[in-house]
Amino acid sequence: MRKGRTVIGQDVYSLADGRRVHSVKDLIVSDDHDAIVALLVDEGGLLGTSTVVPIEAVHRFGPDAVMVADSSSVIPASADARVAATLDRKVTLLGTAVVLALA
Repeated sequence: MRKGRTVIGQDVYSLADGRRVHSVKDLIVSDDHDAIVALLVDEGGLLGTSTVVPIEAVHRFGPDAVMVADSSSVIPASADARVAATLDRKVTLLGTAVVLALA
């Protein structure tokens, strides 16, 4: 089992070309707090939109990086209804117990 804090701050790399795509800023937890739905990679700022990597797009959590198929794995948060709804809740992960599991 990996703790969420070990993933936050890790770089996200593309398997297609080996390039760094982003870094993980936070984990987005499902409404019922039982699963990670996405990795937040950019909070967007005042005029921008948040960008995420849906958990289904994660190929592997390595010891030093997160691997995704390619840079198209990073999408606007609004493009995934589950992620957008979760972000609208404004709930923080700090202090919440979670388990990272990939099928």
